[in-house]
Amino acid sequence: MIDIEEYKKILEKQKKEKKITAKTAGEYLGLMERLLVELGTKDDCKSISEAIIGLSANNEQGHKYIAAVKKYERDVLAAPKSLLYGEKLIYLRQHLKQRPIGRNLELKETTYYHKINALKNEKLKIAYRLQYQSGLRISEIADLRKEDIVLNHDGSMTIIVREGKGGHSRVVDVIVDKYIFNKLTAMVTTLDNREKLFYSANYMKKKAVEYGIKTHDLRRLNSKIRYREERKKGEGRRDARRKVQNQLGHVKPRITNAYLGTDWEEE
Repeated sequence: MIDIEEYKKILEKQKKEKKITAKTAGEYLGLMERLLVELGTKDDCKSISEAIIGLSANNEQGHKYIAAVKKYERDVLAAPKSLLYGEKLIYLRQHLKQRPIGRNLELKETTYYHKINALKNEKLKIAYRLQYQSGLRISEIADLRKEDIVLNHDGSMTIIVREGKGGHSRVVDVIVDKYIFNKLTAMVTTLDNREKLFYSANYMKKKAVEYGIKTHDLRRLNSKIRYREERKKGEGRRDARRKVQNQLGHVKPRITNAYLGTDWEEE
């Protein structure tokens, strides 16, 4: 079995020694925790490869899982190449290279909304529904503080992402949602400026998997909703795509194209 607690201890030690950053440690831990959920009780070489493929939306993400496993081999087992090696690793890397950057949604679009609204944990419900309506990365949701939320008198809402992927900042216009607006209005009155609104990204990803939701699918779904709305307003394809790209914080247009999937390809 993968000893996640030992992995956590080593990451904490390396973080204190400033060998890795807190963000990097959190990413490694989150990857291995999600891999464990996907594996269940199996963790042989074959099932680890299959689990990584099942969790990976693209080649880049797949190699992040490989890096997390290789770090576990090196730092916990002191035995590199013990879990992923030889034909299994070659097959995994070749398979990931053949996968498209994007991925179709795993569920019907309406199913995500129903699953979120059925949650009993209200803080998680608000977090996932906010991601659905904003398109923020789950790490960006986890970093939100009171000072990052702008609640306007007309019921609209803006979020300031101070340090997104690659250290880039941006301003995101949240799709109007009265439920989220009212809940966040109540939440921010009880918090100070330094207190975070939600749970850690790792915890929210882990719980989402348990609920049958992949948080990044909510981001993809948001891109589709935004694109369709822009097209209804009369925006051209590329202008509509550019607006979605800016809101989601994508560096390259092809990433946005992949998120839009058939909405972009079949138009």
